[in-house]
Amino acid sequence: MAERSIEDLWRAQENENSSAAEEIISEMKNLINENLPANGINLIHAKAFNFCFKEGSINEKEEDHITEQQLATWSVEWRRQQAITLENGLAESERIQNEARAYAHSILLTAIAEGLQQARLIHPNLPRYVIAMRFVGALEKMIEQQPETVDKLEARATLGNVKAHFLTRPSGE
Repeated sequence: MAERSIEDLWRAQENENSSAAEEIISEMKNLINENLPANGINLIHAKAFNFCFKEGSINEKEEDHITEQQLATWSVEWRRQQAITLENGLAESERIQNEARAYAHSILLTAIAEGLQQARLIHPNLPRYVIAMRFVGALEKMIEQQPETVDKLEARATLGNVKAHFLTRPSGE
């Protein structure tokens, strides 16, 4: 049992059609059978069942030490697998966020370009604040397409302030 991880106690390592218990029994039988025939003993059958880590052991201190050691070994492996899974999840999360950020930037640049084109079509020499207002309008459309969140409310308020700023500026600026 000490040669197997905790997952390997439930599934066969060598034969998919077999069980882990059968493999363990076979290994135990082979190890036991090495010395028995020399003493005139023929092992016919072996069985492993009712594994017990604490109750009913002959030498409880030795059993506790072995159990603690095996549990510590399994715990290290589980923590390693947990760390790997967590790191993979964080890497995947970062990748998805970077893709989302790049996508948002491309949408933003497209909205700016469309706003500039529409503004230039209306009047080729429009003041900058009019173009800026078109940009703010494009941003407002993008924000409205997003689900309702606190960030969406904050973005609306910020764009409202930017709009107010452009509308209250003197026309020459």
